[in-house]
Amino acid sequence: MQISTLYQPWPALTRGRHKLLKIMKIFTLIMLICCVQVSASVYSQNISISEKNINIEDLLQKIEIQSGHTFFYNSGLFKNYPLIKIKLKDVPLDEALAKILSRREFEFHVVNNTVVINKADPKLPGAVLAENAPILVTGKIITKDGSPLAGVTITAIGTGPKQVWVSDLSGTYSATLLNGNNGLLFSYLGYFSKEVKVSRSRNMDITLEENNSQLDQVQVLAYTTTSKRLSTGNSFTITSEELAKSPVPNVLQMIQNKVPGLQIIQNTGQVGGSFNVKIRGINGFNNVDPLYIVDGVPYPAGGTNFNPNGISGGLPTLSNNRGTGTLAQQGGNALNYLNPEDIESIDILKDADATAIYGSRGAYGVILITTKKGSLNKNGTPSLNVTLDRGLSVVGSFPELLGTADYLMLRREALKNDGLAVGAADVDLNGTYPLDAETNFSKELTDSKAWSNRVNLRYSGGTELTSYSVSGSFNDQDNVFRSGGYNRDGGLKVDLGTGTKDKKFNLLVSTLFNSTVNTMVPYEFSGDAATLRAPNGPSFFNLDGSLNWNLNFNPYSYINTSYRGVTNNLLGNTTLMYKPIKGLTIKALVGYNLLTGNELRQVPTSVFPPNDLAATAKANSASNVYNIRTWSFEPYASYSTAMGKLGNITAIAGATYQDKMIYQNQITGTG
Repeated sequence: MQISTLYQPWPALTRGRHKLLKIMKIFTLIMLICCVQVSASVYSQNISISEKNINIEDLLQKIEIQSGHTFFYNSGLFKNYPLIKIKLKDVPLDEALAKILSRREFEFHVVNNTVVINKADPKLPGAVLAENAPILVTGKIITKDGSPLAGVTITAIGTGPKQVWVSDLSGTYSATLLNGNNGLLFSYLGYFSKEVKVSRSRNMDITLEENNSQLDQVQVLAYTTTSKRLSTGNSFTITSEELAKSPVPNVLQMIQNKVPGLQIIQNTGQVGGSFNVKIRGINGFNNVDPLYIVDGVPYPAGGTNFNPNGISGGLPTLSNNRGTGTLAQQGGNALNYLNPEDIESIDILKDADATAIYGSRGAYGVILITTKKGSLNKNGTPSLNVTLDRGLSVVGSFPELLGTADYLMLRREALKNDGLAVGAADVDLNGTYPLDAETNFSKELTDSKAWSNRVNLRYSGGTELTSYSVSGSFNDQDNVFRSGGYNRDGGLKVDLGTGTKDKKFNLLVSTLFNSTVNTMVPYEFSGDAATLRAPNGPSFFNLDGSLNWNLNFNPYSYINTSYRGVTNNLLGNTTLMYKPIKGLTIKALVGYNLLTGNELRQVPTSVFPPNDLAATAKANSASNVYNIRTWSFEPYASYSTAMGKLGNITAIAGATYQDKMIYQNQITGTG
């Protein structure tokens, strides 16, 4: 057998041939690099073309030359295809092809530098264009200074399936868009979200910009300020812009459900009632409120009702059917006596942020309230802001109770199951109550609506060295309960600030006064068990609105109770600040707060049944007078300096002196 080979060894090269071979290798390498560069340039080139009445094959040929892509399609594919009129300028290739092949019987795919065009599947509702084909997008997500961002959420945009990706530790991402999705949304906490449309597979680096409104938001930490970017503690800030979104008269209602870990529960449905405030939940045996600080002055923002269960051991019980409501002093919450329109920001300090500064006083958290001040203005142009609000309060929902027919059926079945007959005590079944009557007693005690009106006026301005602000407010609220009454308050706030031209010395004086009058009956009707009585029972009210005493008792009789509470709140503070050198601030704060109240509650004989011979002895009155006076003096010094790229360092030294006096006088009388 003869074996032949197709390979022969390269003959020995002469020195000249060897040199020529080297030159050819180098030339080939240079040509390959040039081709790669030209190919990359062509691939990213957009299409610009303007033609009238051109054959589609001629048009595709021009696009093929302009884009550098190779087109493949069967001969005769475009037979009988009409002439085309088109004008495109700087359009991506896939978008240009989508417009040219707009008729439904074609589909195309772009793979690298090759375009394949063929007939579309007639079973599909239309052509599957490149925009519906899977698109692979890769790249890196960085900040403005080039630092990679890990954990960025990338969400697909479009009509296709829901797709989500996350960037890795180096900021790199890879996303494959499925049919119907044609864009990406990049989201990261503290940065502006960015939306990008995608029409073809590509490499795309993304730069996200910091959202300064979140990261650089000023946070007040008692004797200093910081930002979320530099804060290492656990605190939360609510600005006046956020407060304005909640048009309610009480500060605590404004921040309700807005701060993680802050629990605010209104103890009563009455306007001006008290609140139960807890930071980080219940963390002690005693019901202790957080520490409240208003412009640096400790504030008695807990309930002003010193004896919430009634005066002198409570009030006499009408009968076992009176219910579970509570008749007590209105009291309320001292934050009712602050105008929400005067508040600039509210900062909630938790854990170490609270105790490191305020010690044991901040063990249950601290709520810092900063009020609005005048602003320096070189032009000296003043500003006037007037706000008028009118609102309507209605009961949001009532409990869904059984109707008379269903209730009586269940009552009879219960007696039958127990082997009992209808007795004299079963007034809802034995004919004492009409069997065809039906009343929703939870609705009987409420009016259809309660109006509220609020007026706020603020005049402020200043010069380069002086600022001033004067604001006033009036608030009037009605009651949704049938007992009536109102809650009205008015307030005045004055601020004056001045300083020297070198900005080394500053003086700020602030004074706030608020007066509130409340005449709402201090009885929590919404907790009364009488609202769950038999639906065929008689109404508690006659047609003329008077109390119905046919059954010799009426659980709603306390609406005849009269109440009047007047509360005055005076808050003032003076701040002196001196900056001798850069970074060093010496500051002294003197604050004063006086909260006074006068409550009078009267329980007349009309609260008791007309045939009650002891009604006169049970009638009673109670008066409660209280004063809470607090003044404080806080001198301190702080020094702050930058440590290059490592950040900032701040040192604070100071002291606090506080004097608090509580005075209360209660007088009760019966008969």
